[in-house]
Amino acid sequence: MQLTTVPFEMLAGLHPKLSEQTKKTSQLMYSATIADFSVDSLETLLGLYPIHVVQQKDEANYWVIAGLRQFELLSVFHAKNAASETVAKADQLASIPVVVHDKSTTKHIQQLAAIDVAGSAILFSLGTKVAAQLDLIRENLPEEIVHQFPKFSSARRLSDRKSRKD
Repeated sequence: MQLTTVPFEMLAGLHPKLSEQTKKTSQLMYSATIADFSVDSLETLLGLYPIHVVQQKDEANYWVIAGLRQFELLSVFHAKNAASETVAKADQLASIPVVVHDKSTTKHIQQLAAIDVAGSAILFSLGTKVAAQLDLIRENLPEEIVHQFPKFSSARRLSDRKSRKD
């Protein structure tokens, strides 16, 4: 494995060996949407939790094998910015950190993706009373950090989980 930075356009999408696996978990509903992140916070989170890739055979592009949710959010970010022609923000996430895996057996790829889906859901889950816990986070973090996450902007947004789309 090697950490490197690549242009977003070099991410060709989810690895084809994950198509059946991702179909089975496509009904997962995440509480966060792209509107919950500032560009700075998304960029920092991608550094903390980079997308994992393998290089396509005979090409310079990469297939995504883990960091599936990060890739999904980044793809939505780029699609929204392309539609709105917001060049300055899109340039900020034009290149992203990725972990390149040399090993690319089907079993290895499917295991990484499965651990990503199962493990991150447990690792990052706040459990019950999510709005109260988000409020606790908001109250106890420095203001400059809280401002990077629009979700923390109001008590209504902390508890609003059904009316937003993304």
